[in-house]
Amino acid sequence: MNPVTIIARKRDGHELAADEIAFFIGSFSAGTVPDYQMSALAMAIYLQGMTDAETTALTACMLASGKKLEWQRSPSLSDAEIAELSGEPVEQHFDGDDTVVIQTRGISKQGEELNLPSLAQRKDTVELDPPAMAPPRVSPPVTRPMTAESTLLLDDSTRIDSQPERALGGRDTTEIPDLLAPPVLGGHTLPEKEVLDGVWFNGSRLEVESEANETADFGDISELMPVRRRLAFGPIVDKHSTGGLGDKTSIILAPLLACCGLRVPMISGRGLGATGGTLDKLEAIPGFRTNLSLNEIRSITNRVGCVITGASPELAPVDQKLYALRDVTGTVASIPLITASIMSKKLAEGLNALVLDVKFGSGAFMKSLSSARKLAASLVEIGQRMGVKTSALLTNMDQPLGRMVGNTLEVDEALSTLAGQGPSDLWEVTIELGADLLLTTNTVNDRPSAKRLLEQHLQSGRALAKFVEMVAAQGGNLNAVRRRSTTQSEIISPRSGFISRMNAEALGLAVIELGGGRRVMTDRVDHGVGLEMLVRIGDRVELGQPLVKVFASESQCNAVKPMIRNAIHIREEPASAPLLISERMD
Repeated sequence: MNPVTIIARKRDGHELAADEIAFFIGSFSAGTVPDYQMSALAMAIYLQGMTDAETTALTACMLASGKKLEWQRSPSLSDAEIAELSGEPVEQHFDGDDTVVIQTRGISKQGEELNLPSLAQRKDTVELDPPAMAPPRVSPPVTRPMTAESTLLLDDSTRIDSQPERALGGRDTTEIPDLLAPPVLGGHTLPEKEVLDGVWFNGSRLEVESEANETADFGDISELMPVRRRLAFGPIVDKHSTGGLGDKTSIILAPLLACCGLRVPMISGRGLGATGGTLDKLEAIPGFRTNLSLNEIRSITNRVGCVITGASPELAPVDQKLYALRDVTGTVASIPLITASIMSKKLAEGLNALVLDVKFGSGAFMKSLSSARKLAASLVEIGQRMGVKTSALLTNMDQPLGRMVGNTLEVDEALSTLAGQGPSDLWEVTIELGADLLLTTNTVNDRPSAKRLLEQHLQSGRALAKFVEMVAAQGGNLNAVRRRSTTQSEIISPRSGFISRMNAEALGLAVIELGGGRRVMTDRVDHGVGLEMLVRIGDRVELGQPLVKVFASESQCNAVKPMIRNAIHIREEPASAPLLISERMD
């Protein structure tokens, strides 16, 4: 094929065939199509657009340029597989009061798939959590005391048990409620007698009902009760946000979903323009690693249930090469190219389901609801065509999400939210995104049940404990001091009235000016600076009332004061707060 002919066909508005797209992208990836020809095709796509079929083909070709994460989906495990998935030797810890939790479908009554004699010999436990498991009956959350190895102290009062003491500085504690170990299925503690899709738990006995309605009694399994190492086998899910100011939902959502039995290999990014990046925020935690290998991603996800890391160069590598050209040729704002870029990386995770948070407004890439709607429709369509259950929420970004903007500040606000004390708007977006994934994976039957399940994990402390566990697995230490500016200044209201609107993009640029973001990719980020928003759109304010608290030196604060003042508009007439979640697509 001739690259010039393909460029000319797209320039003239023709639909490209899948083999033409495959040839062009494959040749560009191999280096036989030069950058200037790829740039020409990108500009033609920017001007003429693409059909859904073309965008699907482009996404598939970009996906095929690299590796794809493969996941263990069968409950049948050999000793070697268990060792590989856990990433470290099984810990020898037993509690005779525990009940092993094994979730599976269609197991033979002889129990060959469970390999129970081998498990009994090895003294380890595997918890299996497949996508199609029906939700159990809801029962009140139960905690049971155990001797903890470490603790997370929040506000000098809350004590959260964590298995990985490295995340918490290795401090010992006395006996406290354990938030990680109670046997759970889909987030619910099992009663004494429960039937779940053919798997019966009767005290410490395990009975399995086959598809032929024959019941096999495996006897007393109390000797198979270590709770320190549990491998997850739930659906593979992720969430993607198109970027917004103060958006720290990923930090909250990943551990919440892991508590519900889902596996979350979350591939995140760095700051883009005025919006912050999840990786920059998490790197405010001393020691936290965001450059995990594919093997590490698999191992931690299977062992902990969730991971948040940067994109591996092995996943859709042609996307990085193409984006570098788009960035310097004015073709970033092309919906087909945006769609293929996002979806190729997400599909490389081997997902069963994906939820998208497509933001619009002054602090978002898409400024209008109509443009956000077009992008969301494209992303959902391509996801569905590629075999991944995909849904999207359209959320407003005319003001920061939550109250904190800045890396350490946002981590602290995420921790407060996981402790049940976060701002309502941040929790609203998080719980709606989580509910979408619980529904699309058939973990629950309806939206109210999904929200109740997420609320239970938040209020019980399990979500916070799961985040601590994830941080430890990625080398982080939550007890180490996180950098935060010790100097704060307030920006006060120049008049009385009502907050009518905010320029969220200008607020984000002010944080970059403080050093909290990047002008170019090589810039170092100061994790300790940022803003605390003291007012919201629609609030009544008085002359001299503080509007924003700036975490930075006095000289830095003076430099950004005009930007922040001009970003907040006050008028005499009352103003209404914007609707946070406008639409849902699937």
